[in-house]
Amino acid sequence: MARDESLGWRGETIALIDLSSLTPTPELNLYLNAFVTHGLGDRPRVTGARGALAWQSDTRWLLFVEGLAASDGTRACNTGFRFWPLTEDFGIDVVASRVKGYGKTFGIGFGRYGLRLF
Repeated sequence: MARDESLGWRGETIALIDLSSLTPTPELNLYLNAFVTHGLGDRPRVTGARGALAWQSDTRWLLFVEGLAASDGTRACNTGFRFWPLTEDFGIDVVASRVKGYGKTFGIGFGRYGLRLF
């Protein structure tokens, strides 16, 4: 989203994403995603794919590795883990990344999952 002072908030891109997953064993998940984005205005069209492998041998720990490649030259590799202090409700992610053009990064994230409206 972008904000133009004269037009207000407006979208910059329209995206179509295919989400696929496979569970070869109860502890192992494979995710394959493909996407295409169509930039509005003078923004380019970009296609790409993402693959991830996640291993969860225990309900409180999840290990993962993932990669992303896009037609605009974007390349990223991530590896990390999620710890569930509150199983399926609150997770802490620790991720190390290498992104083409940006180098190596490290991040910590917190997520609240399983939100219930009623």
